[in-house]
Amino acid sequence: MLAHQYSDVDHYILFPRAFISFQNSDVEGALDHVINSFTRPEQVTAIVVFLSFILGEMILSTRNQMKLYENRDTFNNMMLGFFTFVTIALLKGTIFLSFDFVQLNWGLFEIDMKNPLMWIILLIINDLMFYLFHWLAHNSRFFWALHSAHHNSRYYNFTVAIRGNFLLQLFKFPVWIVMPLLGFPAWAILLTDSIVYFYQFWVHTNLIGSLGPLEYILQTPRNHRVHHSENAHELDKNLGGIFIVWDRLFGTFTEVDHEIAYGIPNNLDKQDVWHVAMHEFKDIWHDLMQSRNPKMMWNSVFGYPPYRKFN
Repeated sequence: MLAHQYSDVDHYILFPRAFISFQNSDVEGALDHVINSFTRPEQVTAIVVFLSFILGEMILSTRNQMKLYENRDTFNNMMLGFFTFVTIALLKGTIFLSFDFVQLNWGLFEIDMKNPLMWIILLIINDLMFYLFHWLAHNSRFFWALHSAHHNSRYYNFTVAIRGNFLLQLFKFPVWIVMPLLGFPAWAILLTDSIVYFYQFWVHTNLIGSLGPLEYILQTPRNHRVHHSENAHELDKNLGGIFIVWDRLFGTFTEVDHEIAYGIPNNLDKQDVWHVAMHEFKDIWHDLMQSRNPKMMWNSVFGYPPYRKFN
Protein backbone atom coordinates (compact mmCIF):
# COMPACT_ATOMS: atom_id res chain seq x y z
CA MET A 1 0.00 0.00 0.00
CA LEU A 2 2.81 2.40 0.86
CA ALA A 3 4.47 1.76 -2.48
CA HIS A 4 1.23 2.56 -4.27
CA GLN A 5 0.37 5.57 -2.12
CA TYR A 6 3.75 7.26 -2.59
CA SER A 7 4.74 5.92 -5.99
CA ASP A 8 4.89 9.43 -7.51
CA VAL A 9 6.80 11.07 -4.69
CA ASP A 10 10.29 10.32 -5.96
CA HIS A 11 9.56 12.22 -9.15
CA TYR A 12 9.71 15.34 -6.97
CA ILE A 13 12.16 14.48 -4.19
CA LEU A 14 15.69 13.15 -4.40
CA PHE A 15 16.18 9.53 -3.31
CA PRO A 16 13.10 8.74 -1.17
CA ARG A 17 12.07 5.40 -2.65
CA ALA A 18 14.52 3.59 -0.41
CA PHE A 19 12.01 3.96 2.43
CA ILE A 20 9.79 1.28 0.85
CA SER A 21 12.61 -1.22 1.09
CA PHE A 22 13.36 -0.30 4.68
CA GLN A 23 9.70 -0.69 5.54
CA ASN A 24 10.02 -4.29 4.36
CA SER A 25 13.41 -4.74 6.09
CA ASP A 26 14.94 -5.27 2.66
CA VAL A 27 18.33 -3.60 3.08
CA GLU A 28 19.57 -5.02 -0.21
CA GLY A 29 16.60 -3.46 -1.96
CA ALA A 30 17.31 -0.12 -0.33
CA LEU A 31 20.89 -0.23 -1.53
CA ASP A 32 19.63 -1.08 -5.02
CA HIS A 33 17.53 2.08 -4.94
CA VAL A 34 20.57 4.11 -3.89
CA ILE A 35 22.59 2.69 -6.76
CA ASN A 36 19.74 3.06 -9.24
CA SER A 37 19.27 6.70 -8.24
CA PHE A 38 22.50 7.47 -10.11
CA THR A 39 20.87 6.37 -13.38
CA ARG A 40 17.49 8.07 -13.03
CA PRO A 41 17.06 10.82 -15.67
CA GLU A 42 16.79 13.69 -13.19
CA GLN A 43 19.85 12.43 -11.32
CA VAL A 44 21.88 12.00 -14.49
CA THR A 45 20.93 15.55 -15.47
CA ALA A 46 21.92 16.93 -12.04
CA ILE A 47 25.26 15.07 -12.12
CA VAL A 48 26.02 16.24 -15.66
CA VAL A 49 25.25 19.87 -14.74
CA PHE A 50 27.29 19.57 -11.55
CA LEU A 51 30.32 18.10 -13.33
CA SER A 52 30.02 20.59 -16.19
CA PHE A 53 30.23 23.53 -13.81
CA ILE A 54 33.23 21.97 -12.07
CA LEU A 55 34.98 21.27 -15.36
CA GLY A 56 34.30 24.79 -16.59
CA GLU A 57 35.66 26.28 -13.38
CA MET A 58 38.75 24.06 -13.61
CA ILE A 59 39.39 25.19 -17.19
CA LEU A 60 39.05 28.86 -16.31
CA SER A 61 41.24 28.37 -13.23
CA THR A 62 43.99 26.73 -15.29
CA ARG A 63 43.75 29.17 -18.19
CA ASN A 64 43.94 32.20 -15.88
CA GLN A 65 46.44 30.60 -13.46
CA MET A 66 44.06 31.15 -10.54
CA LYS A 67 44.95 27.92 -8.70
CA LEU A 68 41.38 27.34 -7.52
CA TYR A 69 41.85 23.55 -7.37
CA GLU A 70 44.32 21.13 -5.82
CA ASN A 71 44.17 17.41 -6.63
CA ARG A 72 44.11 15.99 -3.10
CA ASP A 73 41.61 18.57 -1.90
CA THR A 74 39.31 17.94 -4.86
CA PHE A 75 39.49 14.19 -4.28
CA ASN A 76 38.49 14.69 -0.63
CA ASN A 77 35.59 16.91 -1.66
CA MET A 78 34.26 14.39 -4.17
CA MET A 79 34.58 11.47 -1.75
CA LEU A 80 32.84 13.31 1.08
CA GLY A 81 30.14 14.41 -1.35
CA PHE A 82 29.62 10.81 -2.41
CA PHE A 83 29.31 9.64 1.21
CA THR A 84 26.79 12.40 1.87
CA PHE A 85 24.81 11.41 -1.24
CA VAL A 86 24.56 7.80 -0.06
CA THR A 87 23.66 8.85 3.51
CA ILE A 88 20.87 11.10 2.28
CA ALA A 89 19.60 8.35 -0.01
CA LEU A 90 19.43 5.90 2.89
CA LEU A 91 17.96 8.32 5.44
CA LYS A 92 15.33 10.19 3.48
CA GLY A 93 12.93 7.26 3.51
CA THR A 94 12.91 7.17 7.31
CA ILE A 95 12.68 10.95 7.42
CA PHE A 96 9.79 10.90 4.95
CA LEU A 97 7.83 8.40 7.03
CA SER A 98 8.58 10.29 10.25
CA PHE A 99 7.48 13.63 8.83
CA ASP A 100 4.41 12.03 7.28
CA PHE A 101 3.42 10.47 10.62
CA VAL A 102 3.88 13.76 12.49
CA GLN A 103 1.93 15.73 9.92
CA LEU A 104 -0.99 13.26 9.77
CA ASN A 105 -1.27 12.88 13.55
CA TRP A 106 -0.16 16.22 15.02
CA GLY A 107 -0.20 18.74 12.19
CA LEU A 108 -1.77 21.98 13.36
CA PHE A 109 -3.22 23.00 10.02
CA GLU A 110 -4.46 21.37 6.84
CA ILE A 111 -2.23 22.98 4.25
CA ASP A 112 -3.12 22.86 0.58
CA MET A 113 0.09 22.77 -1.46
CA LYS A 114 -1.89 23.69 -4.58
CA ASN A 115 -1.79 27.23 -3.22
CA PRO A 116 1.44 28.89 -4.51
CA LEU A 117 1.62 31.04 -1.37
CA MET A 118 2.09 27.89 0.73
CA TRP A 119 5.18 27.01 -1.32
CA ILE A 120 6.66 30.43 -0.67
CA ILE A 121 5.94 30.16 3.06
CA LEU A 122 7.40 26.65 3.23
CA LEU A 123 10.57 27.68 1.40
CA ILE A 124 11.04 30.61 3.79
CA ILE A 125 10.52 28.39 6.86
CA ASN A 126 12.86 25.74 5.46
CA ASP A 127 15.55 28.33 4.82
CA LEU A 128 15.09 29.74 8.34
CA MET A 129 15.53 26.24 9.79
CA PHE A 130 18.72 25.92 7.75
CA TYR A 131 19.99 29.21 9.18
CA LEU A 132 19.21 28.18 12.77
CA PHE A 133 20.87 24.78 12.39
CA HIS A 134 23.85 26.40 10.70
CA TRP A 135 24.12 28.86 13.59
CA LEU A 136 24.07 25.92 16.03
CA ALA A 137 26.87 24.25 14.06
CA HIS A 138 29.03 27.33 14.69
CA ASN A 139 28.15 27.68 18.37
CA SER A 140 28.26 24.13 19.75
CA ARG A 141 31.43 22.06 19.51
CA PHE A 142 29.63 18.78 18.83
CA PHE A 143 27.76 20.25 15.88
CA TRP A 144 30.89 22.07 14.73
CA ALA A 145 32.59 18.66 14.66
CA LEU A 146 29.87 17.56 12.23
CA HIS A 147 30.20 20.71 10.15
CA SER A 148 33.92 21.55 10.21
CA ALA A 149 34.76 19.34 7.23
CA HIS A 150 32.86 21.80 5.06
CA HIS A 151 35.20 24.57 6.23
CA ASN A 152 38.62 22.99 6.50
CA SER A 153 39.47 23.16 2.80
CA ARG A 154 42.08 25.79 1.93
CA TYR A 155 40.36 26.26 -1.42
CA TYR A 156 37.02 27.67 -2.51
CA ASN A 157 35.40 26.13 -5.57
CA PHE A 158 32.27 24.27 -6.66
CA THR A 159 33.45 20.95 -5.20
CA VAL A 160 33.64 22.52 -1.73
CA ALA A 161 29.84 22.82 -1.88
CA ILE A 162 29.49 19.05 -1.37
CA ARG A 163 32.39 18.71 1.08
CA GLY A 164 31.00 17.83 4.49
CA ASN A 165 30.64 15.19 7.18
CA PHE A 166 27.98 12.71 6.11
CA LEU A 167 27.04 12.18 9.80
CA LEU A 168 25.55 15.68 9.85
CA GLN A 169 22.47 14.31 8.11
CA LEU A 170 21.65 12.21 11.21
CA PHE A 171 21.17 15.33 13.32
CA LYS A 172 19.86 17.84 10.82
CA PHE A 173 16.29 16.78 10.24
CA PRO A 174 15.00 16.74 13.86
CA VAL A 175 15.21 20.54 13.65
CA TRP A 176 12.96 20.40 10.57
CA ILE A 177 10.16 18.71 12.58
CA VAL A 178 8.52 22.11 13.04
CA MET A 179 7.32 21.98 9.44
CA PRO A 180 5.23 18.78 9.63
CA LEU A 181 3.97 20.01 13.01
CA LEU A 182 2.63 23.07 11.22
CA GLY A 183 0.92 20.74 8.75
CA PHE A 184 3.19 20.80 5.70
CA PRO A 185 3.33 17.42 3.91
CA ALA A 186 6.54 15.41 4.01
CA TRP A 187 7.08 15.35 0.25
CA ALA A 188 6.86 19.14 0.03
CA ILE A 189 9.29 19.59 2.94
CA LEU A 190 11.88 17.33 1.34
CA LEU A 191 11.46 19.03 -2.01
CA THR A 192 12.04 22.51 -0.61
CA ASP A 193 14.95 21.18 1.45
CA SER A 194 16.52 19.89 -1.76
CA ILE A 195 16.04 23.34 -3.30
CA VAL A 196 17.81 25.02 -0.36
CA TYR A 197 20.59 22.42 -0.49
CA PHE A 198 21.26 22.65 -4.21
CA TYR A 199 20.95 26.42 -4.30
CA GLN A 200 24.16 26.63 -2.29
CA PHE A 201 26.21 24.86 -4.95
CA TRP A 202 26.66 27.94 -7.13
CA VAL A 203 27.71 30.27 -4.29
CA HIS A 204 30.94 28.31 -3.76
CA THR A 205 33.04 29.99 -6.40
CA ASN A 206 35.54 32.82 -6.78
CA LEU A 207 34.51 33.47 -10.37
CA ILE A 208 31.34 35.49 -9.68
CA GLY A 209 31.57 39.05 -8.37
CA SER A 210 28.95 41.37 -6.95
CA LEU A 211 25.36 40.87 -8.10
CA GLY A 212 24.20 44.35 -7.16
CA PRO A 213 20.87 44.66 -5.29
CA LEU A 214 20.58 40.85 -4.98
CA GLU A 215 23.42 41.00 -2.44
CA TYR A 216 20.98 42.54 0.06
CA ILE A 217 18.48 39.69 -0.19
CA LEU A 218 20.17 36.48 -1.31
CA GLN A 219 23.13 34.38 -0.30
CA THR A 220 25.56 34.99 -3.15
CA PRO A 221 29.15 33.98 -3.90
CA ARG A 222 30.35 37.36 -2.66
CA ASN A 223 28.37 37.06 0.57
CA HIS A 224 29.30 33.45 1.21
CA ARG A 225 33.04 33.64 0.54
CA VAL A 226 33.69 35.37 3.85
CA HIS A 227 31.93 32.51 5.64
CA HIS A 228 34.77 30.21 4.52
CA SER A 229 37.49 32.53 5.84
CA GLU A 230 40.12 31.09 8.17
CA ASN A 231 39.64 34.25 10.23
CA ALA A 232 37.68 33.32 13.37
CA HIS A 233 35.94 36.71 13.32
CA GLU A 234 34.52 36.01 9.86
CA LEU A 235 33.64 32.32 9.53
CA ASP A 236 30.69 32.75 11.94
CA LYS A 237 29.12 35.23 9.53
CA ASN A 238 26.71 35.00 6.58
CA LEU A 239 25.08 31.72 7.58
CA GLY A 240 21.98 31.87 5.38
CA GLY A 241 21.05 29.23 2.83
CA ILE A 242 19.12 31.03 0.10
CA PHE A 243 18.37 34.30 1.90
CA ILE A 244 20.97 36.56 3.52
CA VAL A 245 18.19 38.51 5.25
CA TRP A 246 18.40 36.16 8.28
CA ASP A 247 21.97 37.30 8.87
CA ARG A 248 20.95 40.93 8.54
CA LEU A 249 18.07 40.41 10.98
CA PHE A 250 20.00 38.41 13.60
CA GLY A 251 23.33 40.24 13.50
CA THR A 252 25.49 37.65 11.76
CA PHE A 253 26.02 39.55 8.52
CA THR A 254 29.38 40.98 7.51
CA GLU A 255 30.87 42.42 4.37
CA VAL A 256 34.59 42.51 3.58
CA ASP A 257 36.66 43.89 0.74
CA HIS A 258 39.99 42.23 1.48
CA GLU A 259 41.24 39.03 -0.12
CA ILE A 260 40.10 36.00 1.87
CA ALA A 261 42.35 33.19 3.06
CA TYR A 262 40.22 30.05 3.18
CA GLY A 263 40.15 27.31 5.81
CA ILE A 264 39.77 27.28 9.59
CA PRO A 265 41.91 29.05 12.22
CA ASN A 266 43.48 25.74 13.27
CA ASN A 267 44.08 24.38 9.76
CA LEU A 268 44.76 20.66 9.32
CA ASP A 269 48.19 19.16 8.82
CA LYS A 270 46.76 15.93 7.36
CA GLN A 271 44.48 15.72 4.33
CA ASP A 272 43.22 12.14 4.24
CA VAL A 273 39.44 11.87 3.96
CA TRP A 274 38.89 10.29 7.39
CA HIS A 275 40.93 12.96 9.17
CA VAL A 276 39.18 15.77 7.28
CA ALA A 277 35.78 14.45 8.38
CA MET A 278 36.55 13.27 11.91
CA HIS A 279 39.46 15.32 13.27
CA GLU A 280 37.29 17.41 15.58
CA PHE A 281 35.75 14.31 17.16
CA LYS A 282 39.27 13.09 17.96
CA ASP A 283 39.97 16.40 19.69
CA ILE A 284 36.67 16.21 21.58
CA TRP A 285 37.55 12.74 22.86
CA HIS A 286 40.99 13.92 23.94
CA ASP A 287 39.58 16.91 25.84
CA LEU A 288 36.83 14.77 27.36
CA MET A 289 39.42 12.37 28.78
CA GLN A 290 41.24 15.35 30.31
CA SER A 291 38.09 16.77 31.92
CA ARG A 292 38.08 16.87 35.71
CA ASN A 293 34.44 17.72 36.43
CA PRO A 294 31.00 17.61 34.74
CA LYS A 295 31.21 21.23 33.60
CA MET A 296 34.49 20.59 31.80
CA MET A 297 33.01 17.44 30.27
CA TRP A 298 30.01 19.37 29.00
CA ASN A 299 32.17 22.14 27.55
CA SER A 300 34.45 19.59 25.91
CA VAL A 301 31.51 18.22 23.95
CA PHE A 302 28.92 20.99 23.65
CA GLY A 303 30.80 24.18 24.51
CA TYR A 304 31.97 26.76 22.01
CA PRO A 305 34.05 25.44 19.10
CA PRO A 306 37.80 25.61 19.81
CA TYR A 307 38.47 28.03 16.97
CA ARG A 308 36.86 30.71 19.15
CA LYS A 309 40.13 30.93 21.12
CA PHE A 310 41.65 32.49 18.01
CA ASN A 311 39.30 35.47 18.31
